[in-house]
Amino acid sequence: MKYISFLAITITLISCVSAPSKPEWVQKQPTDPKYYIGIGYSNTGIEGEDRELARKAALGEMASSISTSIKGELEVLQQDSSDGESFSRITNRIVENINHVLEGVSIFDSYYSTKDGYWVYMRFSKADFELQKQRLRERVLNIIKEGENADISKRISAYVTALGILTESPYIASIKDETGNGILLDTIESRVFDYVSGIKINSRDKVILAEPGKAVPMDIFVSYRDEGLDGIPVRIYSKNNGSEHTVFSNSGGTYTQGVDIEGLITGENHIVLSLDLKKLNIEDGLMRRKLANPEFPVIVKVDQLKARFVFRQNGGETVPGVEGMTHALFSRSGFPIKITDEAASLTLDVELVLEDFPRFDEKALFISQARMIVKIIRNGDTIYTYESPAQKDGGITMAQSYERTVKKLLNKMGNDQGYIEEITRYLGVE
Repeated sequence: MKYISFLAITITLISCVSAPSKPEWVQKQPTDPKYYIGIGYSNTGIEGEDRELARKAALGEMASSISTSIKGELEVLQQDSSDGESFSRITNRIVENINHVLEGVSIFDSYYSTKDGYWVYMRFSKADFELQKQRLRERVLNIIKEGENADISKRISAYVTALGILTESPYIASIKDETGNGILLDTIESRVFDYVSGIKINSRDKVILAEPGKAVPMDIFVSYRDEGLDGIPVRIYSKNNGSEHTVFSNSGGTYTQGVDIEGLITGENHIVLSLDLKKLNIEDGLMRRKLANPEFPVIVKVDQLKARFVFRQNGGETVPGVEGMTHALFSRSGFPIKITDEAASLTLDVELVLEDFPRFDEKALFISQARMIVKIIRNGDTIYTYESPAQKDGGITMAQSYERTVKKLLNKMGNDQGYIEEITRYLGVE
């Protein structure tokens, strides 16, 4: 009986020794004016899983504690803000950014038992937090100071870079400006807003005449307070089909080159010139206020391509009215080039080739063959050539044979859309 009692006491003592003592911070939330503190726990019964869940919970509580402090500071600073903008969007991002920054925080203490689960105690020095904030402030101010000595485009780039750094930090709106009275975020946003809204984009012509398949001649001027701006991205947007291009202003704020705008239609094309905010790294949601992006509307008027008509016949007898019939073939609706008798940048050179076949019998029909070679010539250079399939026909006289063959060829080409589509694609016209 004594042996049994001794064994029970021994087991109890061993149990007491092996079971870890529950730390005080598990039972009562610790406080320390020098630290932000986070306590987290999990008790799923799986130790490895509980350890990670407890760590994340502790990190979340610490982030919440820091964000509460920042929001309280923010409310005070907001009273001195010059524009009085709402900070609801900013405060919603504080916890998210803090969680990202605090990933490197170490665990101060931990506790585990099968009964209580896993507990994690994290803390982060308030002095270290303030030091990091001060370093970030100095970094942002240095970027701004370097930009102040540059031109407007680089100045905007510096402010946008600084704005992005602030936005991605947990100190997003708690860093004061150089005066110490306002918020640095306010100062930067106001400068970006003023610069962007103050930029003007103009085109020398409100109506631009363009030729299908060729670059649209642009004469753009970008300025700020009447001073030309170099290196500013200008977005050229077509309201007709949604295509867009970006060009950059040159020295003096000008751009005088051609722009290949896709999908131009014959007639009026409505184009809008504006700043390309993405090229300036001003992404959607970066700023609280909507930027007044300067716009300049332009109409690009595209006339149908014109070509002077030149016809000649090679071989055979002259077929009555053949030149007029050929002219009518290329003047019909659907042909991408307008035929004109006036001087034009293009020449439509049409050659009718007639060939006859020998007769081996006087009673046999006269047989001939016709084909057409179509050339498009620009400034003396042939830029496109099309040769039709040959057509054959006969008649009781050679003249009748030629006439029947030519009419058959013209009828065949009139019903063939293939070569017209090929010319349309080649010239880049609609």
